Amino acid sequence: MKNTTMCAIDLSGPFASFAISRYGKLLCAKSFALQNRNNSAFFNSFFETLKDNDISSGLIDKWIVGTGPGSFTGLRIASSFVLGTTYQSEKSMVGIPSAFPLASAMNLKTEETAGILFPCSKDMIFLYGIKNKNGYGLKKLEDVKIITIKEISKLDNYDRLACIENQFMEGFLSLVSKRVEIFRPFPIENMFDDFKDNYTDVKELLYVRPPSVVMSGNM
Repeated sequence: MKNTTMCAIDLSGPFASFAISRYGKLLCAKSFALQNRNNSAFFNSFFETLKDNDISSGLIDKWIVGTGPGSFTGLRIASSFVLGTTYQSEKSMVGIPSAFPLASAMNLKTEETAGILFPCSKDMIFLYGIKNKNGYGLKKLEDVKIITIKEISKLDNYDRLACIENQFMEGFLSLVSKRVEIFRPFPIENMFDDFKDNYTDVKELLYVRPPSVVMSGNM
């Protein structure tokens, strides 16, 4: 059976997240906060989990990597690890924007839109728009935008807003908007969902740079 063992990894944000499935059954899903971006903690936990489940990284048939937006260092680490592990093999690997598993966890109704928020800097936020389009599933709405914290409360063109809880976000969300749904931890298991034509090439993350964004000026 093709893709009998799959692994999903996301290091785009404050959480190190990974999940493993076999024959369509979820074996494990872990997501934990990284202290001071200590990415070595991810590898320690990842390989211990593989050992506990009697799995070798070389036996993983398909890899799914979160492509952000988020930490450029984390994105490069995830992509470098997967590309190195699958080097000169026929293993399958794809990237998916980290907003998609979060939108999937929101269970959007048909034609409902979601604005997914990611930390960018001290007072700026990445905004990724997704719509549950009838007949097409989850679809990207537009290019990633950068907005200010104050603009969150003005996002009236989205039915729902969501973000992953972290130290940067939690201090102001309760002040600026009660609409924001806070998820903890990152719903890594939702990366196994079928996101159709929204996948990208993992190799692109090796040369990742700040995304092409549109600065908000009309909110």
